[in-house]
Amino acid sequence: MSVLLLKEHPARRKDILFYWLVLVLLSFYGNGKELDFFLLDQTRTRNGHEFYYEFSRLLMAEGLLKDETVLIREFPHPVWGNKLIVFLNDIPVYQTTVYRRGNTVSTMAVRGVEATKKILIMKALNKELNEIGVKG
Repeated sequence: MSVLLLKEHPARRKDILFYWLVLVLLSFYGNGKELDFFLLDQTRTRNGHEFYYEFSRLLMAEGLLKDETVLIREFPHPVWGNKLIVFLNDIPVYQTTVYRRGNTVSTMAVRGVEATKKILIMKALNKELNEIGVKG
């Protein structure tokens, strides 16, 4: 399984897009391997990074991703905590708020993986139903 994990820094988005394009071209024209999915990290704080690492570890263990793009974006707020949103192909599938103290990031990552897994299973079921001619 070929996976591309990108740590994206907001000031270097052009560089990240350039490297992404180079990697995609290399995957198609280089050694014949294709990338299975993209997992992008746009977190800014320690809690956000911990969520990303735990979420990516759990999601890759599931093995459900194929031709998908997963983006984890963080919006920090000094008073209310940090909002973390998980996007699957530019569609938000999970959202949570991480506070400065008291939250376990691993529990939130497990919930995020469960929500993403449900969406992926529904997507696969709809695809199979459409192939046999049933609309759902």
